[in-house]
Amino acid sequence: MMSYIQSKRELAKKHQAPSEETLREFKEIVIKSEEEDDVQSGLQEFTQINLHRTDRSRCPPQAVEASPKAA
Repeated sequence: MMSYIQSKRELAKKHQAPSEETLREFKEIVIKSEEEDDVQSGLQEFTQINLHRTDRSRCPPQAVEASPKAA
């Protein structure tokens, strides 16, 4: 006959694998989310740079020359 402790160990082993898999899947979701955030941040920065350039290209040349950020 199986002792009380042995039965609890067996029960714990049965539940350990699924919980480890769930944790692994959760970590993968977090990593993908962080990667998507990095991509979105990069796209946002790229868009802001392009909008800034577009805005400056519409200015009269005198305004661009007087601008402290004119390169």
